[in-house]
Formats: sequence, C-alpha cells, structure tokens
Amino acid sequence: MGADLFESYAGSIIAPISLTAFAAAIVVDDAHRVDDETGTLAAIARGDVDHVTLLAGARADGVRAGYGHWTRAVASCRCGIVMTSRADPDGDLLGVQIPRRPLLRARPGLGWIVDTGALRQVQIVAPQ
Repeated sequence: MGADLFESYAGSIIAPISLTAFAAAIVVDDAHRVDDETGTLAAIARGDVDHVTLLAGARADGVRAGYGHWTRAVASCRCGIVMTSRADPDGDLLGVQIPRRPLLRARPGLGWIVDTGALRQVQIVAPQ
C-alpha cells in the first residue's frame, strides 16, 4: 500500500519541488521493497531532479538481488552508511571493503560512513 501511495503522489510532489530553489529530502525506508513504476526515484537517485536528495534505507542483500531496481542507482553513488556488517560483501555495494576486525566492538548504531571511497567508523545512536 505504501508503494502505491507514493506512486500516486510522486509526480505532484516532485514537479513543484524541482521548480523551486528550496532543497528537499525524500526518505524511503525498506527501499528494496518499494517499486518505482514511474521512474521518479531512479531519476532522483541519478541526480536528474534539482534540489532533491534521496535517503534510502535498505537491506544490502535486497539491493544486491534487485537487478534493474532503482536502489541500484542509489548504490552506484558510492555514498552511504553501512551499519555494522556481519557479512563481508555489505561494503561492496558502495565500492569499499569493510574491515573484518573493526576498531570498535560491534554494537547497535555502529556503522561505516562511505563517501567517494573513503571509509570512517561512526556511532549513529548511543546504545541503551
């Protein structure tokens, strides 16, 4: 239902945003489960829509398995956050190799920021 709702409003949301000087962000959680029949999300991910940034949260295995899915365009940007990885190939989506033995012990909220090939460890939230 969420994907259908997005598709029905995508054009009416994106068109006015792209004509303004205001910056906007669209956040899509479980992105590997959201289809993009109109190509709107793929266009934003490629940078074809001015002033709009796409933040997509997805499972690495879902993106890897989604041949032709718009999340592949997001991954090709080589910029993102890989949360503490239990599988070696998780960083491959963003073109980096996550160290097998990180500086800090794995815990909730610990991740790796990837930006144009650089890799930095970061704590996103404080563990409770």
